[in-house]
Amino acid sequence: MAATSSDINVATVDGPITVSDTAFYTLKVTHVRQGTASISFQVTSSVGSTYGDAVVGREVAVAVEATLHGFRVSSSQITVAHGGSTWLSIAPDTKLDSRVQLSLSVVPPGIATVSPASHFFEPASTFASPAMAFQLTGTAAGSAVIELRAKGGLYQAFVSSSQVTVTTLPRLPAAPTGLTAHAVTRAVLVLSVLPPGSGAGVDAHALPTGYRMQVSETTNFAKIADETTVTAPLASARIGPLVRGICYYYRVASFNSAGYSGNVKSPVCIRALDTPTSVTSLRVTAMTEQKALVQWNPPSDSGDGTLFGVPILKYVMQVVINGSAVSAEQIEVKASRMSIMLPILPANIYTLSLSAVTAVSESTVTSEHTASVYFAYAGLPVDYYVPLEFSVSTASLSAKVGRISSFSITPGSAPHVDAVVRIRSNQPSSASATTSQVIFRKGIMTAQTVVVAHRQRGDANLTFEVDGSNYRGLQESFVNVETLASDAVASGTT
Repeated sequence: MAATSSDINVATVDGPITVSDTAFYTLKVTHVRQGTASISFQVTSSVGSTYGDAVVGREVAVAVEATLHGFRVSSSQITVAHGGSTWLSIAPDTKLDSRVQLSLSVVPPGIATVSPASHFFEPASTFASPAMAFQLTGTAAGSAVIELRAKGGLYQAFVSSSQVTVTTLPRLPAAPTGLTAHAVTRAVLVLSVLPPGSGAGVDAHALPTGYRMQVSETTNFAKIADETTVTAPLASARIGPLVRGICYYYRVASFNSAGYSGNVKSPVCIRALDTPTSVTSLRVTAMTEQKALVQWNPPSDSGDGTLFGVPILKYVMQVVINGSAVSAEQIEVKASRMSIMLPILPANIYTLSLSAVTAVSESTVTSEHTASVYFAYAGLPVDYYVPLEFSVSTASLSAKVGRISSFSITPGSAPHVDAVVRIRSNQPSSASATTSQVIFRKGIMTAQTVVVAHRQRGDANLTFEVDGSNYRGLQESFVNVETLASDAVASGTT
């Protein structure tokens, strides 16, 4: 049977041994130094032995305690503030037979200092020698061990580095700067800060490891409504959901293992809000085969439970044609408007999704607060090749040479495209229009005035020709113009 130590630096074990009967056998374990180890066993047997599959029980744990003589310490774990001091008392744990020098050092160095660095313990008539107080001063954030080294008498070559650990805390961090907050959906507030300073002037021993963020309904924070912490370098966090419509004050403090800085507070409160609800009465009306009128009413809840409590910045409409995301289009509409003219084509199916956007909205379109409507125009195409019907205010005009007269032309229906009406005279030397054409704008039924100049005595006929792209034809119409003799000619004849 073989025995094996898990750590021969702590303990060793003799072996292997041969077991041939039921007698007790002894294994010698040598304790080398402080620590723990375990002894495991393995059995092998001769071919054909009935013990070929024998299993030895669980491992044997070996704990090596301190050497025969040591020191009593007042504390095995010491925490000291950066720049602060504390005391550690040490005394021999046995009666001295001679003078013993004890030296203390910090490993690794730089975390703390110890004073005095060494002390002589004198033999005492009683069992215990008086304890010595050593002052530990924190110099840099971190942890270290206090190594004890002694020489003389019973303590010759004594070394211990596991009895005392010292932790120096960092300095308290400064308060953060640049505190801001804004409301987002579902009554959540987002708080953000900037780290307390940067660059060469930063105290490396006072850096924050995180930030504590709190909100309250009162300026004195007598009752904390909610709080959260974030780990540096993160410097922003969400708090909530809170109570929608309530105005909250907020504050943030830096912290590290030494504690918390002072709080930086908001001078004013901020309301917890939500995104507006869906617009109401979303509807679509086909105006022509190319245009549809989309109309809606504002949301019933702007985000704080009221109709107009949170200003709407804009409306965002998403237009999907025939269910294809490839053909989707996003249209932004000013908040002052609640209708738009949408270009359409016959036989297409349109899905319109409309959302109201406020400063609280995290995205322009949210499915939860979006109104949708489906629309398809199946009407017959409009025939543009129809005569432009219009009426002339008079069929005849009369004026003397050198004078002018006028008449008006009024379209019977709004033109589908801009229509140009040319005016021609069969006797331009006698009378003609002062302009060769008038234009009727698309969709407008405003009458146009035609001015006629009378040049010499005689008769003339004014006819009309429409040049309106797709317009083909003109209602038969003309104006008879008579030019009379001038006053001077009439006086000479008399």
